[in-house]
Amino acid sequence: MTKGQRVKTIFFGVIMILGGLLFLLEPTKAYPFVTSVLSLGMSLRGVRLLIYYFTMAKHMVDGRNILYQGVLMIDLGLFTGALTQVPLLYVMLYLVIIHLFTGAIDILRALESRKYGGSWKVNLSHGVINVLMAVACLCFIKVTAMAVSIYALGLIYSGIMRIVDACRKKEVAYIQ
Repeated sequence: MTKGQRVKTIFFGVIMILGGLLFLLEPTKAYPFVTSVLSLGMSLRGVRLLIYYFTMAKHMVDGRNILYQGVLMIDLGLFTGALTQVPLLYVMLYLVIIHLFTGAIDILRALESRKYGGSWKVNLSHGVINVLMAVACLCFIKVTAMAVSIYALGLIYSGIMRIVDACRKKEVAYIQ
């Protein structure tokens, strides 16, 4: 990671932490804003993946997966944007599914890294925390303020993990 990438990652980590703290201060008023941020973030990620596909990935082996991911992210972003008019139960189920899925992926990555002798503890802790957030969403499924608070805590945790990841030294394999 270059110095510019480190600074950018730390900057976005700080922005995520500040956003999470703002959501924690006013959880009842932040619900529409949270869904808007989620919608915009996923839609922009989808657009970025589609641009990457059309400029580079279509020439790669198995690059079509990037196309599918881009279309799926745009679709999820638009779906999330439509959730502001939907009852909270569906939004909470949506959060549960997202946290369970990302937690399971992180845990599986950690187990694979452990098997091959790589660093796995950070991925495992990230996965376990995502699964715990999903359980918290299930426990407080009918409370709007709790949904925003869980999202805010997840945002703060992700911001902290971005900063930690930017400051950590990485092993790089050089091919000569």
